[in-house]
Amino acid sequence: MFEIFIGNWLVLAFLGPLFWTISDFIDKFVLEKHTIGLWDFLFFVSIFSWVCLGLLLSIYGAPPVYDGSGLAVMLGFCTTASFYLYAKGLSVLDTSQAILTFKLIPIFVIFIGLGFFGSPILMHEVLASLIVLGGAAYLFIAIEGGKMRISIGIVWMVAAVFSWAMIFVLADKLLDQMPFEHYMVFDTFGASLFAIFLLMLPPARRQIRKSLKNLTTVKTGWFFANTFTDFLAQVCLKKAFALSASAGMVSIITQVQSIYGIIAGVALTVLYPSAFHENISIKTISRKLIGTGIMISGIFVAIFGI
Repeated sequence: MFEIFIGNWLVLAFLGPLFWTISDFIDKFVLEKHTIGLWDFLFFVSIFSWVCLGLLLSIYGAPPVYDGSGLAVMLGFCTTASFYLYAKGLSVLDTSQAILTFKLIPIFVIFIGLGFFGSPILMHEVLASLIVLGGAAYLFIAIEGGKMRISIGIVWMVAAVFSWAMIFVLADKLLDQMPFEHYMVFDTFGASLFAIFLLMLPPARRQIRKSLKNLTTVKTGWFFANTFTDFLAQVCLKKAFALSASAGMVSIITQVQSIYGIIAGVALTVLYPSAFHENISIKTISRKLIGTGIMISGIFVAIFGI
C-alpha cells in the first residue's frame, strides 16, 4: 500500500501541498513569536536542513557525482535564499492569503519551460493556466477609489513564487540526469550551506548571535517541525515531478494547497486565536472561496484535459 502512494505522482502532487500548508502556518507562527528578524528565521531553516541531509544520507548513502550535481546543490541553496522573499511577504499577509499566491506557479513553470527549454505546451495546460490566472487577478487586485491596488506583501510573494517556478523547471530537467534520491541529497546539501553563507554577512551574523544567546527548546522544536514538514513537502513534489511527464501538470494540481490554507486558517483562528489570527470575515472568506473555485476549475481542466 505504501509503495502505491509513493509511486503515484498524482497522490504525491496532492500530498506535498498538505505538508507545505502545515509548514506555512508554522512559518507565520515562528516569524511572529520565536524570531527576532529574517536572518534569524533563515538561519534556523537552513541549520535544520543538516538534520534532513543526515537522514537522506543514512537512507540512500552518498551519491556519485553527476554533471548536474553542482547545479542541484545551487538549486537547494537558492530555494532557502528565496525564503527571504517569502518571509517578507508572509510577515504582512494572512497565511492563507500568501498560500493563494502559489497558484501562479503553474503559469510561470509552463512559460519558463517554453522560453528556456522549448518545452511543448498542451492546449489544456494553456487553458488551465489562464483560468488560474483569472482567479489570481480576482483575489489579489483590489479596486479602491477607482484605482487598482496590490499589497506589497503580494509583490514579495510573487517574486518568491517566480523563483520557485524557475527552480522547479530546472529540477525537472536535472531529474532526467540523476535518480530522484540522489538529487534530493544534493538539493538538501545546498539548502544546508545557506546557514554558512549567512554567517559571512555582518548584519546577519549579529542577529544570529543575539538569537543564539536566547535560544530555547521551544524555538528549536518549532523550527525542527517547520523544516521537517517543508522537507516532506519538497520530497513529495520533486518525486511527483520525477514521475510525471509534465511539470506544468504537477504545478497546477498542487494549487489545491489554497483549499488547505483556507480551511486551516479558519480552524486555527477559531481554535487558537492567541497564536493565529487570520481574517475570517464572511466577505474575505467568500472572496477566497470564489477565487479558489476558479482555481479548482483550472485544476479540473489540467487533470481531465477538457
